[in-house]
Parts: sequence; C-alpha cells; structure tokens
Amino acid sequence: MPALSPNQARIGLILVAYAAMLTVASFFVVFQGASDEPYGVYRRYDALVQVGLGTALIALWCSWSVAVVVFIVAQKLPKAWLSALLWVAICLFYLSFSPVGYLKDLEQFVIPGSGLDEVWTDRHPP
Repeated sequence: MPALSPNQARIGLILVAYAAMLTVASFFVVFQGASDEPYGVYRRYDALVQVGLGTALIALWCSWSVAVVVFIVAQKLPKAWLSALLWVAICLFYLSFSPVGYLKDLEQFVIPGSGLDEVWTDRHPP
C-alpha cells in the first residue's frame, strides 16, 4: 500500500475526528433513549434529544458517508476507507430507533386515544 500524501493524511485525520465526535454524540442519544424508555410523559428535553438530535446525527452520518465516498472517487483517500461505512451503518441502525421509538412511545402512552398507535400496529402486527 503506497504511503499517504500529506493532503490525504490531513483529510483522513479530519474525517476520523469528525467520526469520533459523531460516535460520542450517537452513543449519548442511543444510551439515553435506552435507559429512559418507555417514554410515558412528554418532556421537551427528551423530544429535542431523541427526535431533534437523533435526526440531526442521522443526517450528519449520511453527509460523512457521502464525503468519504467522494474522497475515494476523487482518489484523495484509499479504498480501504469504504470499510468505515460499516461503522456508519451500525450507528445509523441504532440511531434510527431514537426518533421512531420516542414517537411510538408518545403515540402509545401519552396520546392513547389518537388512533396513531392503532395505525402503527395495523401495519406492523406484533
């Protein structure tokens, strides 16, 4: 494997630092959601973290993935960086439960007469 140029090393370092920050924030959201579930009452903080921050992190992980692919196609990063997309997929999988799970709990426990919980169970039987 050829040595990385200084520009490639700099790009790689920036992407690693960005991924590390996204990983820490993702762990925070996922583990907080797991420890607080089920959400039986509405709290603005929980909504902001689970829906707002969870969705923002999903978008940021997607943009990180696009950046990696673009840098690989432009030959600014080696193809070995494609393996990092596996970590992104794992993070996106667990992060997707944050907004969806929070809203499902609200529909089931906080707004039980809304009919939204029946729509969910009609489409996805237990």
